[in-house]
Amino acid sequence: MIMLHVSVVVASKNRSDSLRKLLHALVNQTYQDFDVAIIDDGSEPGHAEKNRDYCNCASKNISVKYFHRKAAGVGAARNYGISKCTGEIIACTDDDCLPSRDWISNAIKYFDDSRIAGIEGLIISDVDPSQHRRYKIVSNERFLRGKRCFYAGFMTANMFYRRSIVEKVGGFDEKFRLPLRDDSDIAWRILKHGEIPFASDVIVLHPAKKRQRFDPIHYMNDAYLFHKHPTEFIEFFKAQPLLIDPRYWFYVIKGARKFHVRVPVWRLAAIKLELALKRLRRGKHRRKSVGEH
Repeated sequence: MIMLHVSVVVASKNRSDSLRKLLHALVNQTYQDFDVAIIDDGSEPGHAEKNRDYCNCASKNISVKYFHRKAAGVGAARNYGISKCTGEIIACTDDDCLPSRDWISNAIKYFDDSRIAGIEGLIISDVDPSQHRRYKIVSNERFLRGKRCFYAGFMTANMFYRRSIVEKVGGFDEKFRLPLRDDSDIAWRILKHGEIPFASDVIVLHPAKKRQRFDPIHYMNDAYLFHKHPTEFIEFFKAQPLLIDPRYWFYVIKGARKFHVRVPVWRLAAIKLELALKRLRRGKHRRKSVGEH
C-alpha cells in the first residue's frame, strides 16, 4: 500500500458538541499521515469559542488547523479548507459524524489504483430504519443489499478524492450555498476523470437526530443541478421518492429564478406521472396474479 498524505476537511457551523466528538474520533485514527482543517462557517460566538478550544486540544495529538470565517456556504468553506491544507487525498466528512478508527487506513488502499479518482464510504446509522418517521436517518447501507442508486449517493459525510482531480474540476461549486446537491455536483464532475467505487469498509457513523420539519428552500439547488447536469439529474430525479412533495415544484421554480437558469418543470412532472402510472399498473398486475392463484 502506498503512503499518501491525507487532509480531512470539515465545514462546521453551530455544532460544537458534535465537533468535539468528531475530533476525538480523528485523534484515535490508526492512520498517522494526515492533517485536519476545520472551517467554522460563521458559527455564533459561543460555538466558535468552543470550537477553537476543542481544535487546540486535539492539536496536541494530531495536526489540526481551525479557521473561523464569515458564513459563505458549505462549498466555499470546503474550498477554503482545501486551499489551506496539503494532502494528496482530500477526505470529507460532516461535523456531526463519527469515523471508525480505521476510516483513513481502509480508504487509502483504494488509491493504489491510478484509475480511482475517489471513493464513497459506508454511512451507517445508530437507529433502525423503521424509525424514519421519528428520526432523520442518514445512511447508504442499502448499497450493501445490491440496491445502489448511482445518482443518489456521493454524500460528503464520507467521501475521499484525489486533490489533483478536485483542483482540475475547480473544487466545490460555491453557488450551492445551501447544503444540498453540492456533493452530487462535484462527484459527477470528478467521474469524468476517473472512477468512484463504493468502499464498504470505509465507515462513518451518522447519528440520527429527532426529525424536524424539513425546510424545502433547499430544493432550490435542484434547479442549478439540473442546469449543470441535465442527463444525470433526470436519472437521479427518477429515483427520489421525496420529490412527490408538492412544495418541491414551487421551490424548483424559485431556484430557477435565483440561479437564472431554465428548468423544464413540465418535463420533470411528466416523468413523475409516468413512473406513478407504471407503479400503479405493476400493483394491479401483482394483485391480479395473486387472485388467480
